[in-house]
Amino acid sequence: MLRPVCNIKIGLQDFDFVTEGSIVTSWKLFTDTAEITLPHKFKKNDKVIFVGEDNLFKKGDAVTIEAGYFPVKNHLFEGYVTGVKPGIPTTIKMQDPTYLLKQNNLTLSFKSVTLKELITACLSAAKEKSKGYVLEGLNKITVETVEAKLGAFRITNVNIVNVLEELKKTYALTSYMRGHILYVGLAYNGNGKKVKLEFYKDILNDENLEYLKEEDRPIKVKAISMLENNTKIEIELGDPNGEQRTITKYNLSEAQLKEVATREISRLRYEGFSGNFTTFLHTPLYHGDEIEIIDRKTPERNGVYLVEAAEYQIGINGYFQTITLGVRIDARN
Repeated sequence: MLRPVCNIKIGLQDFDFVTEGSIVTSWKLFTDTAEITLPHKFKKNDKVIFVGEDNLFKKGDAVTIEAGYFPVKNHLFEGYVTGVKPGIPTTIKMQDPTYLLKQNNLTLSFKSVTLKELITACLSAAKEKSKGYVLEGLNKITVETVEAKLGAFRITNVNIVNVLEELKKTYALTSYMRGHILYVGLAYNGNGKKVKLEFYKDILNDENLEYLKEEDRPIKVKAISMLENNTKIEIELGDPNGEQRTITKYNLSEAQLKEVATREISRLRYEGFSGNFTTFLHTPLYHGDEIEIIDRKTPERNGVYLVEAAEYQIGINGYFQTITLGVRIDARN
């Protein structure tokens, strides 16, 4: 029999129960979020959750959430309290360390800069303007980026997340955090774990999964080539009314860019599953992990997919995760 167990640490407090909790993680989001609900009579050391200035939990408190089935507790979330909503029951909202990048506006100018230099300089400038838990958290952050030359770049009174938003909009560079590591560049870094999940065994609810043929996936690809002189070439290929995907390359000619875009359309237009499903929270899956889906009744539907997003649910109703599938990555006809 499965026995759910958890450990939640907020600031100096830790406890092993929660009425309800959810955590959302996806490379499409700049910030992973968490929210927990505690019993309305929750007390610890004779203190209630919300008592004027002497709150048990405060904005900016560091948070870690672990949960699983006895005896295993999996690390699910790391971040900071962003708000406490008193009431019956009480709700605590949290964000991952991206929250720290939103605390200071910066103004910087570069005649020529690489992606790694830009993000490093932004972090250094933010540290100079920070103190307390924000400075402590920023000092923990390390940066991993793809190699990219951005040319001239100016930042005017915006925070680091605003900068990351601009990089995504202009250069199609994806940003997300895993713990206190900031990744900028690719949505998937190839370091994810690999798992197998079977219908009628591991997959509990598949009503939001849909099996599509190639012709049911209209795709439009916008391809950008950033040149060393800080100009760019842009092309669009595929179905004009299809779902748009954007890719960025460096120093490619228009002909080379068309080849890349054509391959990307082929990669995205496949026969396979789309949507999400629910399973037990045995092994938490993150975006970038690989799932081999096995259907023993209809084996032609077997395939390997990247995880695009995950939502974990913990609480008195059980511990589950809802997985949103990304692209299929095994050999396709």
